[in-house]
Amino acid sequence: MRLIVFLGLLFLGYSSGMAQNLHSLWALDEGYAPSLLNPATLPKEKSWGIGLASFYTDWNTGGINISNNLEEGEGDSYILNVSDFLSQLESQNQVHTALSAGGLGVGLGFGKWGIYGHYRLRQRLDAFYPEELARILLQGNAQYLGQDVNLSPSIEGNIYNELGIGVSFQTGRLSIGANLKYLSALGHISTQQSELRIYTDSVDYSIEVNSDQLIHSMGLGLALDDLTDIGLSLSDIDFSRIVSSNSGLAIDLGLQYELEDWRFSMSIIDLGSIRYTTDITNYLSQGQKVYEGQEINSDLDENSINFDSIFTELTNIFQFEENEEDFSYSLPTTFFVGASYNLNEKWSVGGSFYHRGKDELAQQSVGFQGAYRLADFLTLRGVYSWHSNAPFNFGLGVNGQFSFVEYFVLTDNLFALTDPIGERAFSLSAGVNLVFGKK
Repeated sequence: MRLIVFLGLLFLGYSSGMAQNLHSLWALDEGYAPSLLNPATLPKEKSWGIGLASFYTDWNTGGINISNNLEEGEGDSYILNVSDFLSQLESQNQVHTALSAGGLGVGLGFGKWGIYGHYRLRQRLDAFYPEELARILLQGNAQYLGQDVNLSPSIEGNIYNELGIGVSFQTGRLSIGANLKYLSALGHISTQQSELRIYTDSVDYSIEVNSDQLIHSMGLGLALDDLTDIGLSLSDIDFSRIVSSNSGLAIDLGLQYELEDWRFSMSIIDLGSIRYTTDITNYLSQGQKVYEGQEINSDLDENSINFDSIFTELTNIFQFEENEEDFSYSLPTTFFVGASYNLNEKWSVGGSFYHRGKDELAQQSVGFQGAYRLADFLTLRGVYSWHSNAPFNFGLGVNGQFSFVEYFVLTDNLFALTDPIGERAFSLSAGVNLVFGKK
């Protein structure tokens, strides 16, 4: 499977990955999984447990729904209904995907303390692009004669192994916690400088290019001599590198305060960075260039288009140079805040807010949750969540415990289960733990 991560992905939308909303998982008040969003929630009652498996995926296409307009062509090419797609574009557009797959974890609770060690594989991609980039790629530059056009994308994409140890402590009504994490990189792509502008003369079609675009990559096998080959191929990644020279550290911090039937929580996730020193390819396009009498032609055929030829033309125009210099990357940090209230022994309600990322790639979301505890083995959950590009998301979930087996299955967009590609936002999380000694 190929995930196009530079220009193609920017307006094609998303590939299999992770979704946008985390409210259902944040509201979960049992087990080890919520502690990855707030380490203060680690179980502290006398018990020990094994995290067998957990999975989380979400995506958000920035308001664009292309499932009915996209068809696979030959090889890695795609055919798109151009007019329908362009009608959905905003002046600035965003795509997000993420994935977290957890392996074995071990937890221990004793009195006021909780400890949990974990491993998980994490993937995240955020892309931000202007409408003009998609229009030139699809329809050429003749529509912008005499105009200075901004094509600058911003991209942040990572795949890495995470090994962590979390500790929480309760004093009175207050619990505090921290996760310290070692990160071993498998793949990376990001734009650290992002300026690509094109001016097309209205008389002689000469193109003036002004660029200051730096693309960092590691372990992805990128080849900018042919934009149709730019991608993240899973076969290019060595998943056996649990520990590598491209590594870093991060920390999560959280607190939780309980007041009678109220619970207030706050956390900061992924404070840290990764240093990349091997298997690096950086691409730099910088300066001003003029091309006489050249038109970027999309080879448009009625309502459909093949991207190959125009990708190659743009590659030739911007003339990226390669180097292998080391670089560091700061992780996109997430801030959570929320509260819940127990109406009685069966019913509880709550709300949460989070801010994730920085600059134009930043995302915000608000959620409201309700839960009904039917029995120890089954709690039913419902959630409504809002995002600026996907304002109406309604999800359901279940969690509970059978003997020593804890489980949860949660989604923040129920409608996406029937048509995940057709929805603008989707999330799904699930996990199983074994817990012993819990009363």
